[in-house]
Amino acid sequence: MMGSSWRRAISDLRYWGAAACIAGLASGCSSVPVEDRDRVRDELDIAAQESLQRFIEEDAAIAKELAAAPGYMVCNATTLMVAALGSASSACVLYDQQRRTRTYLDGTSLNVGVGLGSVEAEYLAIVKTEDMLDQLQRGRWVFQPSLGGALGDASSAYILADGDLEVLARSESGATAVAGVGITHLNVNQELTDTGLATISFPTLGASSPSRQTEAAPRKWPHRLPFLAQDVVDLGFNLPNPYGIGITIADVDQEMTLTDLMVGFNGTEPKPYEFVAFNDTATELRTTQIKVDAWLFPFMNVFAMFGQVDGDIQMNVLVDGDKLLSQAGKDCSKVIKPVSCLVLEGRNVTLPIRTGVSPITYGAGTVLAGGWHDWFVALPINITYSEPNNAVANGRSFTVTPRGGHAFQLNRLGRLSLFAGGNYLDSRNTVNGTLIVPKTDIQLEYRIKQRNKDRWALVTGFNWDVSPRLSWTAEYNGFIGTRESFISSLVVRF
Repeated sequence: MMGSSWRRAISDLRYWGAAACIAGLASGCSSVPVEDRDRVRDELDIAAQESLQRFIEEDAAIAKELAAAPGYMVCNATTLMVAALGSASSACVLYDQQRRTRTYLDGTSLNVGVGLGSVEAEYLAIVKTEDMLDQLQRGRWVFQPSLGGALGDASSAYILADGDLEVLARSESGATAVAGVGITHLNVNQELTDTGLATISFPTLGASSPSRQTEAAPRKWPHRLPFLAQDVVDLGFNLPNPYGIGITIADVDQEMTLTDLMVGFNGTEPKPYEFVAFNDTATELRTTQIKVDAWLFPFMNVFAMFGQVDGDIQMNVLVDGDKLLSQAGKDCSKVIKPVSCLVLEGRNVTLPIRTGVSPITYGAGTVLAGGWHDWFVALPINITYSEPNNAVANGRSFTVTPRGGHAFQLNRLGRLSLFAGGNYLDSRNTVNGTLIVPKTDIQLEYRIKQRNKDRWALVTGFNWDVSPRLSWTAEYNGFIGTRESFISSLVVRF
């Protein structure tokens, strides 16, 4: 049993390792290397101030508007227009003039209308209200009508003006003509801006993080969840991205205890049946689950799971042969005895129950977690139910896994957290099936309850946070008792 589990675990590690590397490359999980972030911030600040100065030189009245505004934002963008569809990407610096903070944003735009050409543009957004400033500091969608053109070295025009925001555009090179409607999504660049985003998968206070903005950081949490997030961010905590979706694969081998055997003979309704003993009772299962989660409160994550189990159940049940003959209605007093009597009379016989199972599973749970200076503790709790899709097995499992560990900085490779702890598993299942007693004509319809023999095991493993958006976890449960399991998961956070 243990050998096959090890082979499956090695296969899982190879699979998840390759998947994590591919996903990491595909997601651009560290688009600005840690050691370059101070330089990039400085370059963006210089470019923004130079653009701002050009707007003021063209229209001196802008300086008065800026002085009265709660804040302003400067963006540098490249726009491409072909026929009726255009797109733009921009890097923006948002200045809060009251708090004297800076927020770095990425802008992605889609324009629909009539257009042709390409242009490198500068945008100045004068923020008129505190509410709009707060929205921009968290990231938001902006709708903008556009009408205008540019040819040659420089041209400027208003493209949006309302009570909350006034946006001016200035072209630097190229030519473009646009008439239509645009939509822009401004997303806080959390590599350059200290919003309180953690670089590891749990809330933490005081963890080393060389990627942080050292001055003029707003530390404004940009998400709706978790509740009370801004309060703990203000206290200095960093929080992981609030939402996650991932896939988990678990291989479990364990010995089981059997109770409440029910037996029916040749189509009769199963009734309680006393068995003598059992041995070599084991399950080998592989579970594949999709998991979605959210940090509901700063130190409390909730999740739901859905998946399927594939595996084998092995049970050797020792029963009294005479009793089995009696309940099956076999008369062994005749001179010519049935074959069943020759096999079972006066003996204890083993019923070798072997069955494959593939129930659907679903469940929910919570994780309580927190960290301090790269040390962390976590308490995952979950309950899972299984519903048979072939009327073979159903049941439920309850798991509690207290653990603690330490996170190590890997620079461009993210963070690696090593952990150890305990795993409590209470698994209860009901197995149904039919069996023809070997060398006889007796067919049994059985129902028997299973429960794992050993509740506790030790756990050790790692969590590799490739980036705040991508993590890979692998753990081993075993060392003590008769249970062994390998669990691995890949999670994308947003």
